[in-house]
This record gives sequence, C-alpha cells and structure tokens, in this order.
Amino acid sequence: MKRFIITQLFISLLLLKVKATNVDSLRPLLNIRIAENALLKDLSILQPAIIHDTLFILNHNKLVLIDFKQKNVSTNEKVNATLAGLAAKKQYPLTLSAAPEGFYIGCWDGIRLISTYGKILSFTKTEGPVDYIHSTIQKIWANFDNKVITIDKVSGAISQKVDENMFTSVGGYITIPENIGVCRSEGDVVKEFTMDPNQQLNEKEYEIPESYTFCQDPYYAFADQQYFIIYDLTKRDALYFLDKNNLKKPPVRNISMAKYQLIRTIALRNMEEDDPKLKIGYADGKYYLLSWKNGNFQVFTF
Repeated sequence: MKRFIITQLFISLLLLKVKATNVDSLRPLLNIRIAENALLKDLSILQPAIIHDTLFILNHNKLVLIDFKQKNVSTNEKVNATLAGLAAKKQYPLTLSAAPEGFYIGCWDGIRLISTYGKILSFTKTEGPVDYIHSTIQKIWANFDNKVITIDKVSGAISQKVDENMFTSVGGYITIPENIGVCRSEGDVVKEFTMDPNQQLNEKEYEIPESYTFCQDPYYAFADQQYFIIYDLTKRDALYFLDKNNLKKPPVRNISMAKYQLIRTIALRNMEEDDPKLKIGYADGKYYLLSWKNGNFQVFTF
C-alpha cells in the first residue's frame, strides 16, 4: 500500500511538471512552406485577425484565410476583386478586422466594410491611412496618424482622441470583454487608449523599463488587460509577460522560444528592426505567435 501511494504521488508530481512546462513553452500548431503556396508569397503581416481557428490576413491586396485545424490556405476571389479595385484607385487596403457582418478594411483614405460577396457596405472617410482597425460587437476601433477613433456600429457616432506626440506605427491592444482599445509603442513609452463607461476615450501612458524597451516598433509588443507581452530583442528566444500595474518587477511569465530558431541573423538585423517577421495575436482565450521566417509560416499557441 505504501509503495502504491508513493507511486501515485510520483505520477502526480510528474504530471504537474509536464503541465507547468507546457505553460511556459510554445506549442506548435501549424507549419507551412511559404514557397509551396502562392498566396503566401512575399508575406508580411501587419495585423492578424483570428476567429474560430481561422487566421484572416491581407497580403498584396488579397484576402488570405489560413485554417489552423484543416491546415490549408485559401482566399475569396470576390473580396479580392474589390480589394484590387481599391488599389487601382490608390485607396490601398492596409489592415483588416473580421466580423460576422463582413471584413472591416482600413484603407489609405478611410474604413470600408466589405461583405463576403465583395460588396462595399459602408465607408467612413479618415484624414489619413488607417494603420490599425479592430471590430468589436458594438464598435470599430481605428488609428491613423496621431488620432484614435471609435465608430458606433448602430448610431455611427464617432469618438476621437488626438495625441500630438504620437509618431510611430501602431500596435494592437485587446482586452476582454468589450473594453477594447488601442495601444501604441513610442520608444520606451506605451500609450493606451480605452473607452470609459461614459463612452469617452481615455489615454494612459506606461513607461517601460530600459531593460525591456522594444524600440518604436509594435511588432515587438502585445497588450491585454493585465500584461504587456514583449520579445527579447537581443536573443529573440523568449516572450515576457510584464505586469502593467508593476512594470519594475520581474516578468510574471517567460515563454521559451529557443528551440524553434526564431532568432534573427546578423545579416538581417537592420531589416528585422522594421519587420522581425513575428506577430502576436489573441482569440478565443488563447495567445498566438505567428512567424514567417526561414521560408516557413508557423503558428504557435502559448
């Protein structure tokens, strides 16, 4: 009996160890050779949109759908025809957010809602190219130049916040449930915009410790309601969860990336300062790391 109890205890400890290890490491989900799929040619992902195990991205004025479960890549030619028409008119599609009613496309001149049949259902003009767009149940969040706006889907009412000191490209900020906003990295400062109960846009700044400064580049950061998630810029072998309420304390979690060879090369270092070919996304209670390095498109969860 004593031996049985010891054996069961050992098994329990082993299972706990395995569980803890899984929590602190990437879990491979998908690996596709880029050269074997024309839709992924010269891939660059500014903003991933993930819904129900499907990734939606814009790539060279085409809508690309990547099914994580079926592990296949597809497109929508009707939507592509509309996107090509916009590009021909120099109303270039830049960013995308998928929703039940269709695709919200951030363009050079504003925001368009395009149905799955390729029809433009609505258009909101903006004063500059839309760098970031995100659709929630009630609102559309967008960022262009030094402005953050929300558009109410029912009333069409627009709220706007201007920050003259914003000057770099935008990073995504997602919280659960409907309190969703935009977060921009400005060197060692992060500017966060959220909506208060009175439907007013608020702005808050966070100063990132120098040891974790992630340049002026949103590719290096992701934020949710509790954490900033950043890459190790030197080794590119870890993801760090920093507590937004106490950025000076050690990371809450470290996610190892070392075994997947996502580290940048010296030859590509300058190029990867602008495009490190890594992006973090969130959907259905899971974090995703997307990588399009070394000829492979890879997806991990953590």
